[in-house]
Amino acid sequence: MECKVYKIEKSKKQKFLCRTRIVNGLWANIGLMFHRKLKAGETLTLELPARNVSIHTYFVFFPIDLFFLDEKFRIIEKASLEPWKIYLPKNQAKYLLEANKGELKIKLKDKLRFELKH
Repeated sequence: MECKVYKIEKSKKQKFLCRTRIVNGLWANIGLMFHRKLKAGETLTLELPARNVSIHTYFVFFPIDLFFLDEKFRIIEKASLEPWKIYLPKNQAKYLLEANKGELKIKLKDKLRFELKH
């Protein structure tokens, strides 16, 4: 499912952040493995299972930022990973937004809004 992602500012204004593709099941397990570096403004969002998961960058050949989101699309944890590393999240998240390292200017507690692309 293709979406546009907006950051909700404190003033309640919405600022366009990126485009994303939301995946689940097997595609969420594969994530960015064997993928070329994402284009500018492009991300991948994984719908995570109802349990804690570890994240790895095996066969991901570029550094990425990880943004863990709760069910209300608030950022509850973030991390950066180089290729061939493992990350164990401290919090249980509903979604994981993966982006090129350093591209998205968002921080903990920021709230995002996902809008289906038409």
